[in-house]
Amino acid sequence: MILRAVDQGVTPGQIAKALDLDVSKIKASLNLLDGIHADAVDLLKDKPITAGALRFFRKVSPVRQIDMAQLMVSGNNYTRGYAEALIVGTPSEQLVNGSKPKTVHGISEEEIARMEKEMEALERDYRLHQDHFGEDSLHLNAAQRYVKRLLENAKVRRFLGNRYPEILEEFQELATLETL
Repeated sequence: MILRAVDQGVTPGQIAKALDLDVSKIKASLNLLDGIHADAVDLLKDKPITAGALRFFRKVSPVRQIDMAQLMVSGNNYTRGYAEALIVGTPSEQLVNGSKPKTVHGISEEEIARMEKEMEALERDYRLHQDHFGEDSLHLNAAQRYVKRLLENAKVRRFLGNRYPEILEEFQELATLETL
């Protein structure tokens, strides 16, 4: 909104006066997305991400910015602390020249290297599970509908009740679930 106002000729000073803010804050908000890849911005445009979190995006390569944005969206976490944790877990080759992750007191270089490897493995596993989630959800919904139809048959219900009452009970609970 501020950017649109500036594009239409309103000065940052006028905006600052109208909003009762410091001019430097208005100027900082105008430059907030500079250096951040457009795809990352697109992923985060309607999310409640903090300005502090966005500043960390400038410290990594564009590919890593997109990865970070996807992780934030999928984790529904847009805080500065989470962005900083993602930076600390970023391999040095994905950092922008001159940027170094903030050193964390009490953590050795070996531990940071192990964290980077674990973060990569975690991201890879997460993406793998995310890819299969839709298909698995579809299969679960189909199975639930099938169990509901089975339980509508009085003979099946009677058979399960006489021979396998614990299975009948589980099937009934499954059939009554609203969401899986």
